[in-house]
Amino acid sequence: MSRNHQKANNIFLARQVIQDKQPHWEVLWANQAFAQTDTKSKEDYLILANGSQYEGLPGRADYRVLNFEQYKARLPHPTVELKNDTRTIKTKNLWPLLNPDKYKAAELQWRFSIPLMVLILTLIAIPLSKANARSGKFAKLLPAIILYIFYANLMFIARNWMISGKISPVVGMWWVHLTILLIGLLLIWRNWTKLE
Repeated sequence: MSRNHQKANNIFLARQVIQDKQPHWEVLWANQAFAQTDTKSKEDYLILANGSQYEGLPGRADYRVLNFEQYKARLPHPTVELKNDTRTIKTKNLWPLLNPDKYKAAELQWRFSIPLMVLILTLIAIPLSKANARSGKFAKLLPAIILYIFYANLMFIARNWMISGKISPVVGMWWVHLTILLIGLLLIWRNWTKLE
């Protein structure tokens, strides 16, 4: 492999195929290889240069040899199958809110939690945006970042607790939002008392 990982030398590929209910081998050898993306179709190709392809049945002399200057093979696209994954279920199929299926209940509360988190963080941004002239305009940036990380981690923990059954869907993720909302209201109250 070259230092920049763009070209490879002395490439050897072997593949067993079944023909007429017998295992045949296709062996490919090339001096050089490199990857290329088609600009129109966006397909990825492996280009082998100056090589040979051998096809045949092991132990027999009637194999076929094919020499080539360039051999172009399309690389397969990775496919991901998501079966029974609650993240792909439509929201209307996750109801009711207190679903007996803990995975569906956790996913539904998670979907409600993201917009709710945005609203609560917006509320908290108001008191954190007021900076003291002596402390500088970025003084409250670090507490805001820490609060966001704390909030996001609590949401992940609450979701995992719901899935594992440590907390019921009634408590769910709501306790996280209430905790952060109380912190936000406390910060707003603290700012109001400073103004008076």
